[in-house]
Amino acid sequence: MDIKIYFRRPKLTELPETISVTEAGNVLSDYALKNYTSGTFELRAFDTNVFRNDLQIKVQATMLIPRYFEEVQNNELPGEIHGQFLIPIGTQEIARLFLLDLAHGSHGCPTLVVMGGSKKFFSFNNMRFYPFIMTDFTVGYYVRDTPPAGNPEWPDDYPSQKNIAIDYPIYYDATLGLYITRGARFVQ
Repeated sequence: MDIKIYFRRPKLTELPETISVTEAGNVLSDYALKNYTSGTFELRAFDTNVFRNDLQIKVQATMLIPRYFEEVQNNELPGEIHGQFLIPIGTQEIARLFLLDLAHGSHGCPTLVVMGGSKKFFSFNNMRFYPFIMTDFTVGYYVRDTPPAGNPEWPDDYPSQKNIAIDYPIYYDATLGLYITRGARFVQ
């Protein structure tokens, strides 16, 4: 199947490239995470979200799903899941606004990475990890303690991609091995 993708942050006039990808098997079944190949290049994608709409523009970003996440520990593959991921950022117009930092505020506000199926987060040590992508194609995680029911700022049930406001800096946590923030909220 053919997809439209940006491999790097484009100039204003650049259109996404079109590449052909072939499915190459499951990586994390509960999240509909699959391997794809394009020639000799291997990509991963949360299948139900990347391929549900041919009009969605994708970006290629390096993403790490560590082996200590509870959902990965029972995975058929040993170790962490790391590699190049296809992440949808919307239709051509939404993608253009996102890449120009105009979609939801200035200064590189990120967009939530919507994972496959009904899965919304990864968990570890009574914390939840929600992945998001920045406009420079960097993937980080919003981390919060397992919340009480009905948290209005970050509900457990959201229908689709959401724009995120970062209230605290994103930093590299050497203990977890991830870029994280504890201050994030959905914005319209």
